[in-house]
Amino acid sequence: MLVTGDDLTCVDAKGYAPEARTVAVKDYVSRYAAVCRTPARTAADIRAAAKEATALAGRYTAVDGGPFTVELEFDAEHLAAAATVVPGVTVSGERRVVYTSETMYEGIRTFKAVTSLVSSAVEEQYG
Repeated sequence: MLVTGDDLTCVDAKGYAPEARTVAVKDYVSRYAAVCRTPARTAADIRAAAKEATALAGRYTAVDGGPFTVELEFDAEHLAAAATVVPGVTVSGERRVVYTSETMYEGIRTFKAVTSLVSSAVEEQYG
């Protein structure tokens, strides 16, 4: 697994995917601001990390059965509220939603619906 993003994203990823290779491409300043590192500085790091991640990748045995419960955390309350438009998705915390699917195929379809919907949810203040 390869994760790129700001420095805090990389720290966060290590919490749930310690085997992941991470490359910070910017430094967090605030929710809406970051100091970007130049491609000249990050391109080689991304290439190297991608090569390592690919070498570590393997096939895993599929998990049989269900149901499967998925919980998603967003970076803003209004995004969690927007996600509840998808049937079966409920708020489970200030910025979290949860849903249960009988199969992973159904779970992935719900995930796609939620993330597509949330990506268009715009805060009034920021447009």
